[in-house]
Amino acid sequence: IHMVFDYLPASYEGDKEAREQMHYGQCLAGMAFSNALLGIVHSMAHKTGAAFSTGHIPHGCANAIYLPYVIQFNAQCAEKRYADIARFVGLEGESDKELVQKLCEKIDDYNVKLGIPKTLKEFGINEEEFKAKVSEIAKLAVESIENGETVMIESGSCCALVALEIARSKKDVTLITNSAFIADYIRKIGSVKVILLGGEYQNESQVMVGPITKKCVESFFVDKLFIGTDGFTETSGFTGNDYMRSETVRDMAKQADKVIIVTDSFKFLQKGVVTLIPTAEIACIVTDTHIPIECENYLLDHGIEVKKVEN
Repeated sequence: IHMVFDYLPASYEGDKEAREQMHYGQCLAGMAFSNALLGIVHSMAHKTGAAFSTGHIPHGCANAIYLPYVIQFNAQCAEKRYADIARFVGLEGESDKELVQKLCEKIDDYNVKLGIPKTLKEFGINEEEFKAKVSEIAKLAVESIENGETVMIESGSCCALVALEIARSKKDVTLITNSAFIADYIRKIGSVKVILLGGEYQNESQVMVGPITKKCVESFFVDKLFIGTDGFTETSGFTGNDYMRSETVRDMAKQADKVIIVTDSFKFLQKGVVTLIPTAEIACIVTDTHIPIECENYLLDHGIEVKKVEN
């Protein structure tokens, strides 16, 4: 973090030493999020980067646009942690709340220096298209779910949207999940019944994992399991960034007739650090139209249905 604050503007202006330091900082950041996982900013940047007809939002630009807004949102639960970051980079304030505001203002200042728009509207994104795109992948994913059905769903941002769409559009569905976040996210919406699996609680991702979760999930048999993914290659299949969560996905998959992956197309350009689930165990992929054609053809050749949200 300190390296970014120290070297980013000079790097942007062409200073080679500053660019070298930013490369080091980028490497350190990658090592960090491989252990701590990623958050809302990165997730939204993936989902929206290639979603709009008005133009692709470069991934770094999208992250920079969302960052100050997400900090303000997350500060409702993590104000002290953001205040500590503000102090670490030399900002001053009379309270944690003021320090969080100063941190957001500092990021806004950097965005101005780097030519980053403040909003998606400034970037040129049409608001009506934005509203329409947000839940289209989730809607496509839940088309096959019948009222009264019992389904299983893992954690992650795409899965959260699927759960929300189920709660909004289906009646009397029972949703089995290992995600405390999803259980809380939809608890007041519609007539959905939620069964939250027990297990070892991962605080950052708000999910249950481990042998207790495995024991709990063995009590259920469902037709459909919805999962996300962190990456894909033909040789490795679908991959994740957390071993315990990936192991739990495989345990859940054993109790489902069909495994459905819901993801944005950008994940097909990524590779996680651990095996999530073999390609042969997937029944369907729900994604957007920007999935690389070679990946789509590979999946189709292996008998996997590919559903795409149209632009």
